[in-house]
Amino acid sequence: IFCVDSAVSKLNEKNIKPDAVFTIDAEKKPDDCLSKNQKFDSLFLSLKSPPQWTKLKETKKYFLSANIMTENWLAEYGFSKTKPKVIGNCGITAANMAIFLGCSPIMLFGLDHAADEKTGKGHAESVNPNVSRATYNPKFCYHTVPGNYEPRVKTFLLNEWDKLNKLLSSAPHYQEIWNITDRGAKYDKAKLIHPDNFTFNKKEKTDNKDLRFSTQKIKTSEIQNLALKLKSFTQEHSELFRSILEIDAINDETCVLLSNLYKIEFTSKLLPNFTFKIAPILLDWINTAYDEKVEVLSETKTLIMEIFALTEKFDERK
Repeated sequence: IFCVDSAVSKLNEKNIKPDAVFTIDAEKKPDDCLSKNQKFDSLFLSLKSPPQWTKLKETKKYFLSANIMTENWLAEYGFSKTKPKVIGNCGITAANMAIFLGCSPIMLFGLDHAADEKTGKGHAESVNPNVSRATYNPKFCYHTVPGNYEPRVKTFLLNEWDKLNKLLSSAPHYQEIWNITDRGAKYDKAKLIHPDNFTFNKKEKTDNKDLRFSTQKIKTSEIQNLALKLKSFTQEHSELFRSILEIDAINDETCVLLSNLYKIEFTSKLLPNFTFKIAPILLDWINTAYDEKVEVLSETKTLIMEIFALTEKFDERK
């Protein structure tokens, strides 16, 4: 059983323990998704996943590659990407992993990617509404796609539906895909099964073996190469780092120092998401609210200290 993060607590309420949970979004934290003392065997993350997930005990953790600039930067230093990758959202990524592992049949539950005709809301009910788009209701922005029980259905998840449909269509012919639902969008390759007609005999379809995931080992030389580059970066720009850390007042000089830091190519590759966040603020510094400037400076100081700490850890490994 592969489960998305926003639904895992609801499975727990029904005494269902998933084999693996997928969480790939930056805004979803364990406290938002999990019941107290909830346990599961495996956890799939992306580099964008909040660090709190990595602190879960008694859970094996695996990182999947995504289209993230930091990973492209790490690839320059020999850190290869994983073969199965993040695609779209958690549900599509879970389906991608099932296809990669050769599972058959692959049974889809709750992936209807459609909007209610009357309310315009998503159909999700047994999920945490604080970490899902069940209540997302954009006006006048609907597309229609082929439906399971109707010729066309509305969706505000056109991109996700398209990605999943293409993924399922690309699966090897020997892998069966079942879509167990009473509504929603159609997938070209999936066999449609109404919940009232759904039966499944696990013994007939599986060998009941536990899943075993192999991981890619990082070579010592790759870590050393990255460590040398990071240390060189901190040494070369130590004066700039020190100047930023010593700032105690917000003024035009603050903008100059921050701009000098974030225009460095290594910085933009090491901290791509934050660089994209900062750039518009620096370009419109005069019109930016004072509190926002303070927040940017504080976050930058924290990042600098984390870079120093990471450099020290690399030195300790020697």
